[in-house]
Amino acid sequence: MKILIMLHTILICFVALSQLTACQHISNEYKTLTLKEGIAKLSFEYPHEWRISLIDTRTDYTEIRLFAPTLKKYNTTILASSMDILVYKPDDIETNIDDLLTNTVAKWRDETNFQLLSCSDLQIDGHPAVQKTCSHDLKLVDSTTHQFTENTETIITREIYFFCQDNIWNITISLNADASEENAKGISHILETFKVID
Repeated sequence: MKILIMLHTILICFVALSQLTACQHISNEYKTLTLKEGIAKLSFEYPHEWRISLIDTRTDYTEIRLFAPTLKKYNTTILASSMDILVYKPDDIETNIDDLLTNTVAKWRDETNFQLLSCSDLQIDGHPAVQKTCSHDLKLVDSTTHQFTENTETIITREIYFFCQDNIWNITISLNADASEENAKGISHILETFKVID
């Protein structure tokens, strides 16, 4: 009987340890987010100092939002970089991702000093994707008065679109021009480790 109790205890400890290991950071630099519910099943590694501010999972829509640590400048708090992942079912099976990308980037054209920097093809977890990169100025809000100021920050925005599992995947990346190289490295790592789970 004692042997059975010992074996049972060892088994419980082993299961608990396995679950703990799955939740631990992969390294001192990165955490892993794995999402297995809702329309988007995915996994990626992100820098340990970033925070996830939103995970919204539904049967026809998923959104995930991440932020890097903020910058302090001009008596205001400035986002250094952020990433928004949006997955949804297309309204029309003939939806063209090039058109979606063009329409999305068009909304930035009204921003001050808008510039379209590049258009390119890339792969996200082996899936063909298209991206446009633009820059524009963003007016800052004073953290005391909560009013817009005359101060602006240059933001680099990347819009990425691809089709996968009959859904549209849109990744929007915003990077402050003054952000550190570490933020750019963090964004690259997220994209390199991004996996769509079948």
